[in-house]
Amino acid sequence: MSLPILFFITLIAVVILTLMLVEKNNNMTRLENEAESLKKHLCDLELQKSIFRKELKKDKDKLQEELCVVKKELEEKRKEYFRELEALNDNVAQLKEYKTESQKERI
Repeated sequence: MSLPILFFITLIAVVILTLMLVEKNNNMTRLENEAESLKKHLCDLELQKSIFRKELKKDKDKLQEELCVVKKELEEKRKEYFRELEALNDNVAQLKEYKTESQKERI
């Protein structure tokens, strides 16, 4: 009588261990699939990062070009303003000279 009970207990233990092994195998498969999915997602993110960096570099280069153009324009305007200022200073000097001559003629 004890032999069939022992056999039955062993059978139950084997079934339980088999179920645990199947569960472990399912978990391992799920984790491997999840790892593959994460690797794919990481590759996608790396690709997006690369594309973003290229676009960022293009934008930076374009902004540098635009900055150079604006600097040149500002330099030209600055030169033009200084020329105008010089002309105004010349006019002021001429007016002072005319004023001085006019005052001398009156005397």
